[in-house]
Amino acid sequence: MKIVRLLYLLATIVVVNGSCQKWDYYREFVPEGEKKYPSIDTAFIASPGNERLQLKWRHTNDPTVNRYIIFWNSNMDSLVYTDLPSTSDTIYLFLTVPEAVYDFTIHAYDAKGNKSVPRKVPAARVYGQNYISLLYNRGLSTDNPYLIGEDGTLTINFSVSAETEMYTEIKYTNIQDEATSLILGRNEMSITLADYKKGTDVLYQSTYKQVPDAIDMFYVADYSVLEVNE
Repeated sequence: MKIVRLLYLLATIVVVNGSCQKWDYYREFVPEGEKKYPSIDTAFIASPGNERLQLKWRHTNDPTVNRYIIFWNSNMDSLVYTDLPSTSDTIYLFLTVPEAVYDFTIHAYDAKGNKSVPRKVPAARVYGQNYISLLYNRGLSTDNPYLIGEDGTLTINFSVSAETEMYTEIKYTNIQDEATSLILGRNEMSITLADYKKGTDVLYQSTYKQVPDAIDMFYVADYSVLEVNE
């Protein structure tokens, strides 16, 4: 019985000693001990604009975080963000960048230089002059573009709007020789100028918003002209 207990004790010593040797072996690769990763929010939103975009995320409640670093262009460009709120409020960061499609990677850092796991932001397209050059003003009805009423009112009829159009601005001169403007909604098909001055031209310009969360609206570069003939 003593021999069995002695063998068991020796085996226990060997196992414990072996475990310590393994830990000592791995300790060489982590000389400073266990790695600490600052926490970071999981939901980042990029909203496009006109040669700019907005990054939005919830500030972590990890008190050790003192900055964020945002990387893009395959990590060739970066920005350090340190204007942190005191609570876990939403952070809004605006970046001015050329028209292109961007992928962002964001890390949270603490004062010791430890960084969080990376957070990828879904690809965001930034719009600019190339996009604006493709926009066009809403078309007029081909069958009956306008109608002058017996009372002198002018009704302008439009074609169906584009899906991303927000509205069309109508500019004209009224009977008091004043410059006047009205707004035609994207779901409206016609507009009546009750105080239109006969013989003057009407200008119109359409406005677009490419995606619902875009931070800017985009205007067609030039107004179209409607020449009203009696």
